[in-house]
Amino acid sequence: QGGRSLTYTFAARVDADGFRYGLNAGLVGLGAQNAKGRIDNVVVQVLPPKATLQETEDFGDGMADRFTGLTAGNWTVSGGHYDGTPNASTEPALSIVSLGLSDGLDPNSVLELESTVRVNSYGGIVFDEYAADDFKFVALVPATDQVIIGHRTARQGWVNDAVTSFVLTAGVDYKVNVMLVGTTVSVSVN
Repeated sequence: QGGRSLTYTFAARVDADGFRYGLNAGLVGLGAQNAKGRIDNVVVQVLPPKATLQETEDFGDGMADRFTGLTAGNWTVSGGHYDGTPNASTEPALSIVSLGLSDGLDPNSVLELESTVRVNSYGGIVFDEYAADDFKFVALVPATDQVIIGHRTARQGWVNDAVTSFVLTAGVDYKVNVMLVGTTVSVSVN
């Protein structure tokens, strides 16, 4: 008949290494103890995250204001675009946005990056960067018509973790969206 509502906030689970996990890191199910149960009309709903930081950089003022982290290669702002060129053929041009978080993002955080990307041979978005040779990336590769999710480390070099075919043309703008949730990355192009 009538409805009731009950709310409780559980403390985060902390593992032996000190990592914190919210309820969204576990599985969802139903249970009963010493009883029979009949349950119907179950809905599992994921609520949209509450945005705590939303920023846009359009380079219209001739500056790359948010790109205050690691920089490698040559970067210039011109005509509302931020253009990068590597210093050497073996090293990438990188320009990193610093979120200003000393401890990084909370494991329950959602980070969404969206950019218009134009590449001639190989380029895209870098995330989870620790050093110039230690990061994860999403790359567009027009020569092979591929979108790649991968990582780079000093020891392993460039590693492609997931590759999908997508027709790309060098020098054309593509809208790239990267969504980071926990340990999952989702990518959409156009």
